[in-house]
Amino acid sequence: MNSMDINTRIEIENETVKNINEPGQAGKVGLIGAFPSIDQTTYVFTSLSELRDTYGIVPKSDSEKNFDGALAAKRIFMEGIDDCEGASSISTVNICTSALKTSNISVTVNESGDIETEDDEEREVDGDTLLTYTKLKNALTKLAGEDIDLLFIAPDIQDAIPQKGETLYNGETRDSKGSINDVIDLILYYLNNVYSTQKPCNWISYLNLVTDISTGQETGGIASNIINVKEALALVKHITDKDTTNLATAGIYYQPLYINGTKVSRMSAAAHMTGFTASLPVTQSLTSQVIPGVTGVEEEAYFGEKDAGGILMNAGIQVIKSHNRLSNTWDVKNSIQPNGFDVNHIRAVTYLLKKYDLINSLGEETYDINIEALKAQLEAVNKEVLSDVPVIKEITLGTHKIISPWKIYLPVKITLYGTIDIIKLGVSMEISDESSSTSATIVSS
Repeated sequence: MNSMDINTRIEIENETVKNINEPGQAGKVGLIGAFPSIDQTTYVFTSLSELRDTYGIVPKSDSEKNFDGALAAKRIFMEGIDDCEGASSISTVNICTSALKTSNISVTVNESGDIETEDDEEREVDGDTLLTYTKLKNALTKLAGEDIDLLFIAPDIQDAIPQKGETLYNGETRDSKGSINDVIDLILYYLNNVYSTQKPCNWISYLNLVTDISTGQETGGIASNIINVKEALALVKHITDKDTTNLATAGIYYQPLYINGTKVSRMSAAAHMTGFTASLPVTQSLTSQVIPGVTGVEEEAYFGEKDAGGILMNAGIQVIKSHNRLSNTWDVKNSIQPNGFDVNHIRAVTYLLKKYDLINSLGEETYDINIEALKAQLEAVNKEVLSDVPVIKEITLGTHKIISPWKIYLPVKITLYGTIDIIKLGVSMEISDESSSTSATIVSS
């Protein structure tokens, strides 16, 4: 990530004005996870009840809490959050290879009718529901042709580290066990090279880097007890290095949260943030936006230069902090991504590229008339998007080049308005030199 000062704060120095944002929705989510079924069909759902009916999910039972896809879906649809609609649809890919035994379906509730702890805190995992490199590769392939705006992978991607003998996305075979970077390369390959061809989307993820936490801290500041900071920085740097489009991520989270007073895992927390993001206009930054339903975090971060929270935030990892103690509201400290762009920049540009719908232009001959028609089509989209998404300031089409009989190059320059992270106010003070209008009489004896 480039060198930036993104520690959100108020400074008293000079003045700026925030842009007024307008809606531009992109709320369709692609969800990879395990569901209580062996049905491998790719579905699209517009409601949680429809999804549960299809997969046979009983709310608050083992058929929900033992399957990360089921848990993530209720968060992405923002179940129980009255003031947030969540995703407009979820396209699912099931990685489960065997169905849940019906004898395992049970519900444990307390006197108030609620489960004692959050579903995924007691989750039982077996091999049939675990993610592997091959499962992830197949799931990403299935989603490649789907119309989605955001991608969420519910299982821990560390489980998908390729084993010796597995075939990678590029056709090579691992001659030894791989690393987490191999998994990142797989995801980014689809985001940068496959999904971008069809319908580009952005990945929202969570970090579950909990090994050797005490030795994985930067020195001199307040450490974290829930994440290996050095491993997190290395992973995010790899994402930045390999993200050729600057559009890969729309949020990277690591803190378990309390939602409506109940503790949830970092996976459910990130799924909740996915639902929240999907509900917002693409032009809306998440910085300092109150997150509906969140009532606390497992660990509050500190934002000094050498503190874990400050280090993670400046690397482009999203940190959730208190917004107002009295109202018990919480927000994202800063939604700048590892590439230096805010989440609203990334979603707005992705929205524009999807509106281009370039897939329909493939197969046309490279006649001048066809190319000019294509450019006119893009200009019409530019005009529409500039009206709908004011975070985009200007879109300029450059001069096209015919690289070969089957390949053309068309440069598009997109200029974005900045997102305010620091407000400086110019304050001057003076004491009036006007004389007092009152007078006093001195009487001598």
